[in-house]
Amino acid sequence: MDKKFFFNVMAVVIAAIQCVVFSSCGNDDSEDLSLSVSPSSVTLHYDETVQLRVSGNADSWESEDLFVAKVNTLGSVTGGHVGTTRIKATQGSRTGYSTITIVPKYDLYDTPITEFGTTKETIKSKETHSLSSENNTSLVYTYSDGIHPCVVVYLFEDGRMNGVAVSLNYSDYIVAGYCLLERYQPVGITDDLYIFLNADTKQKATMAVALGTTRVNGSTITMITYMPYQQTSSTKQRMNYITGINDDMLSLITTVVK
Repeated sequence: MDKKFFFNVMAVVIAAIQCVVFSSCGNDDSEDLSLSVSPSSVTLHYDETVQLRVSGNADSWESEDLFVAKVNTLGSVTGGHVGTTRIKATQGSRTGYSTITIVPKYDLYDTPITEFGTTKETIKSKETHSLSSENNTSLVYTYSDGIHPCVVVYLFEDGRMNGVAVSLNYSDYIVAGYCLLERYQPVGITDDLYIFLNADTKQKATMAVALGTTRVNGSTITMITYMPYQQTSSTKQRMNYITGINDDMLSLITTVVK
């Protein structure tokens, strides 16, 4: 065998072995690109803060969902709205994450189903509360568990759900405001209604929530209305339409929440 050929072959074999054993062929996969963020997971309430840290200084901090939580350039996180997101820290080519969960302080009532455009049959299949009455344009449920009973009315147009009205005791009005503040973005007051959106900007929002009061059979009650968000429509007009409840509903609401 030609010695020169033999040594050339051996050189190739040795180089291949070195690639496998020492991982030194052009791409060093041994470098750890993960970055440890402390704490790695946090549970907060609305508007609470926590300081995240890494070894050394992070080049940047970023929230994956600004609606749930925000973070500043120093890694200080502020709780936004109920939900879960991750905060990403970057240091050179290394990245790390901390999971942030925002939980409510206030659970005044079970949030109704807000799948606008769905059918009555779908709502009935998903609702877990007591169905009190129904007709062609509405489904009425009583949420009577606990110390905060309420009536939930699903409104339908052309067979599709286009709004939900929740009636509570007037004494629950303040707590209702806190409850909504934990879950939605306040955007203003109009016609004595506090308006919230389900996103941090109007461009992202798909739902508006209005908090106000109304008179039912001589009693003042708290009314919360969920409706599809339409920037060109009047929130007041939409609420008036959605809360256009009939006499049977009035009687039930008065019985349950007064």
